[in-house]
Amino acid sequence: MIIKHLKYYLLLGVLIFSGCDSTKPIELIYPDRVKFTFTVIDEEDEDDVETEYAYLCAKGETEKETKERAANAHKYFMEKLAIISDNFSDSIIGDLDENLKKIEEEGKTKKEDGFSMMDGIKAAIELQQQGEKLGIEVEKKYQCLSIE
Repeated sequence: MIIKHLKYYLLLGVLIFSGCDSTKPIELIYPDRVKFTFTVIDEEDEDDVETEYAYLCAKGETEKETKERAANAHKYFMEKLAIISDNFSDSIIGDLDENLKKIEEEGKTKKEDGFSMMDGIKAAIELQQQGEKLGIEVEKKYQCLSIE
């Protein structure tokens, strides 16, 4: 039984990390939608890293209306994503600063002081949940599904 599950997770890991395009199944589920891709350059990064964001949008009355809605969905998504990212960073740094201050005041360190692995896992789970909520919000507001 354990071997069966291990094989499943190994196969899943290979598929995920082999570079297969996970958006294709989503596109097959929504064949009536139009795909829009936006490239964002991270100007804060010295290498000007490019990131692509893609959305499947319900067709509007005109191609222009659909394109405008997709652009608005992307703009909204990026604005909200920046807020979520800032809050995530502030939370992690705040927790770490608070724990380090406690260590300085007490003049000693313990194994559990500082930022624990569990704190990181909890923060990552919360970040993922906020990202999922944002995706649902964009879909409801703009009829555009964030797929990349």
